[in-house]
Amino acid sequence: AIGSSLAIIAINSLIGFQGDIAAGIPINWQLLAALLSLTLFGMWLGTSLSKRISGEKLKTLFGVFTLFIGLAVMTEELHALFNAH
Repeated sequence: AIGSSLAIIAINSLIGFQGDIAAGIPINWQLLAALLSLTLFGMWLGTSLSKRISGEKLKTLFGVFTLFIGLAVMTEELHALFNAH
């Protein structure tokens, strides 16, 4: 299920990217390269960690990480909402 989901996400992303290029939307290649680099690093890190840490512990760590990211985004959005002029 995870592999199928990732494949669908990849296909949707590529179609959207192709649509942006076809529409003449300028692409920030430096940002794209930075995000690609971080993605590849994350893949390497995840693969390395999966060999050393149990799957159950990795799921918990990922859940905690996702929770903190969500809280950070929510805090930033609430700050922007209440401090908008």
